[in-house]
Amino acid sequence: MKVFKFFVVLGQLGTLLLLLANNGYANITEPGGVGARGMGMASVVANPDDPIAAFYYNPAGLARIEGENIAGGVEFVFVRMNYRNSEGYNQRNHVTAPIPFFGYTTDRAKPVVLGIGLYSTLGVGFNFYKDPAHGVREDIESSAGVLYLAPTIAYRINPRLSVGFELNIGYGAAEMNQPVRDKETGSYLGYLETEADGFGYGCTIGLLYELTPSLTVGLNWRSPMKTSLEGDAKFAGIDGDLDLDPYWPQMVSLGLAYKPNPRLTFSVTVKWADWTYLDNSEFRYRGLPILNHPLVKDSRDTMRYSAGLEYRYNNKIVLRTGYEYDEHSVDSKYLSPLLADVNFHMFFGGIGFESGDWKADLFCVYTAVIDRENTDSLIGYPNQVLGYPKGEVSGNVPVPGFEISYRF
Repeated sequence: MKVFKFFVVLGQLGTLLLLLANNGYANITEPGGVGARGMGMASVVANPDDPIAAFYYNPAGLARIEGENIAGGVEFVFVRMNYRNSEGYNQRNHVTAPIPFFGYTTDRAKPVVLGIGLYSTLGVGFNFYKDPAHGVREDIESSAGVLYLAPTIAYRINPRLSVGFELNIGYGAAEMNQPVRDKETGSYLGYLETEADGFGYGCTIGLLYELTPSLTVGLNWRSPMKTSLEGDAKFAGIDGDLDLDPYWPQMVSLGLAYKPNPRLTFSVTVKWADWTYLDNSEFRYRGLPILNHPLVKDSRDTMRYSAGLEYRYNNKIVLRTGYEYDEHSVDSKYLSPLLADVNFHMFFGGIGFESGDWKADLFCVYTAVIDRENTDSLIGYPNQVLGYPKGEVSGNVPVPGFEISYRF
């Protein structure tokens, strides 16, 4: 009966997540994390000791989770980004998106631990109002992202070494609506509306090794993933079909966690992402070949640096905090309201409450965007005209949320 209930809940959550995916994402290429522990202390690659953190940060962590556990929650992403250009356009993005997550683990097959997770981590999403007085006749909307279904297996090889393998089944969705100008003259040609979805497949492999009883190192590799999307396009009253293949990058994370006493944990993480792989992504329009173009070019690999602290105040309350710095990956000449990729500082905080087999966590992440200009624009706003208006991105992204978990 428990298994039946689990799959009923899983099906309902999966349906909800797919509906949210079709309605758009509100992330900036890749957000800070998933789940209460990761969103509370930023760095948990070497200490992913709860179901949600293990699925996203390091699947080897499942091997250290005892019993049968179910966890779920929601992050509310408020993308408060501004875009202005030299033509006088100055608007704030108004997208807000709830991003739910879910995880289930069981150690009934000891020494093997099994689990399945649902989460979304990769994407962009913006919505800027039209401003005809400054040359923008229609709203500018973009959303693209990947939702993961992640069946996972972990094994504790010996008391010090654990390994985990996760299959990533990615459902991708993309929707972009924008006014289009002539590439040479800059004159308005019409409004382009696109919508597409499809699937991609990859995997994640994680390792955890306890160097000493108080010091643990974690290593996590997420494979690249191509999501093959197909859908519809409409331009200036003409219908066509769209093929879009976003190439999401491989990522490698290395973390250390130090626990000087049972109450206190320090952790640091360095993460490398192969964003040059994104340059393979292309828009191909059947029936509208004049609109064919790459998503971006000249992307760069990035590094992300995280540090976190967790303090167990007593046997019922846990406090968390953390910091993260992330680099932009997209070249500035492609910077626009459709892809406002920036450097940013992220500040993490959270509190957890435990009572018996129940846990409830609150968290909040504040992203402070470092202003960025596209001074050598190939995009301008909102078109692809060489030398057309320069623009600047600024803003902030608060992300509050909660998680509830239960151990059977």
